[in-house]
Amino acid sequence: MSKKKNHLSENNALTPSDIAINDLYIGFNGKVIYNGAYFVFPAGTLSALTGPSGSGKTTLLRAIAGLLPYKGIIETGRRPVSFAFQTPRLLPWLTVRDNVTAPLIDKSSADAVKIADEWLTRLGLSDSLDKYPDELSGGMALRVSLARAFAAATPGCILLLDEPTKEIDKKARQAVTEIILGFRGKCTIIAATYDDELIANADQTVDTVLNLNSAVKT
Repeated sequence: MSKKKNHLSENNALTPSDIAINDLYIGFNGKVIYNGAYFVFPAGTLSALTGPSGSGKTTLLRAIAGLLPYKGIIETGRRPVSFAFQTPRLLPWLTVRDNVTAPLIDKSSADAVKIADEWLTRLGLSDSLDKYPDELSGGMALRVSLARAFAAATPGCILLLDEPTKEIDKKARQAVTEIILGFRGKCTIIAATYDDELIANADQTVDTVLNLNSAVKT
């Protein structure tokens, strides 16, 4: 497969905080997902990855996070990464609040609890702070996972979101979209999504829409 490039101009000068991916190769079980791919995600922008299931959206996010092997270069400037996975991945022995405070290891206990409670409240989970994951619906668990990622997203970080509005109701989806947009300019955000609301008015909400379907070799 020929090298696949996103629509950002090669003449754009990279800044040290841009995410630059060069000559990316990823394959599993004899199937090539990326072969010589090239992407640039400018610092502080929101990029939406679209495409059908199997087009490599989750794979690209996991590669950027360093969670799977690849060949090529992924330059992230060694910035911290906050990742909301497609499945909640909550720790079953911790309460909702404690799941959100878990990554806030650089905060005092009081500050971590305050931050967690603020995000959980914004996501409509103020009545569930002391519940355990097995007491939550699927949509509630996903919102807890998002609260954890948002709470851990420090200024300048990379915020990776895998289907952030999947399986949550319309009201919660609107709240999540507003929160994501609020991180523009503060973090570099890459979201894999099917959400038409997030990308419908891309000129107003998303800096880059990248359809990965044509970047996949089947």
